[in-house]
Amino acid sequence: MTVKQRTNRKSPGSTNAVPRSDTRNGSERESARSGIRIDWRRIITRMLMMTAIMVAVYFSKANKTVQFAKQDEEIGKKFVEISCSEDYAEELRQFRGCTPRKCGRMVSDSLIKPGEVAALRNIAERGLALGGSSGGASILDLHSGALSQGNAFVNIYKLETSRKIFTGEDFKIYSHVKGKIQHAIADHFGIDKGQLYLTHPTFFSRITSAPPKTIHDEYWHPHVDKVKHSSCGFT
Repeated sequence: MTVKQRTNRKSPGSTNAVPRSDTRNGSERESARSGIRIDWRRIITRMLMMTAIMVAVYFSKANKTVQFAKQDEEIGKKFVEISCSEDYAEELRQFRGCTPRKCGRMVSDSLIKPGEVAALRNIAERGLALGGSSGGASILDLHSGALSQGNAFVNIYKLETSRKIFTGEDFKIYSHVKGKIQHAIADHFGIDKGQLYLTHPTFFSRITSAPPKTIHDEYWHPHVDKVKHSSCGFT
């Protein structure tokens, strides 16, 4: 007698395998159906990177500083015109002939000769050697005699040590350079040279890296000379 026994083993061709659970998300299942797989994380990352680059380029262009005159440049004459303030418009009516017909900034490295620059620097160094601010900015005014000393100012002409510190030749060079500047201003801005005069304050300044001690040492604050000193027509 033949006895047949059943077995749980499946033949190689059996199709009754246990189905596996699908762990893919909805977008991946949809992509699988269409035959194309899309990596959304990579796309989003690239979009964010492109946006960041565009923002960086925009702000770098918006804040770009245009250099008018570089330290290592040798400039014969360079000028940039800007709009005049209302203060000048009012003075045009009151003081005809000595107010600018146009406003702007002019730079020239050829106006004053190297020998004249050296002479002026020597005058300033001799005067400032008798004083000097405790902060980073010191001044010497040859007209009023004002000299920085510590946290205050003194009159250099009243100092015992200042006797014969300046010579007649010093003031001759100073006056000669002043005349050249007056002529350049008159010629460029269309002003009568005879209507231009030095105003107060007129001084040499020395800037060092010493930390500021008083408000006078904080020279970097933006200001308008015409507002700070109403008598200043040209600086």
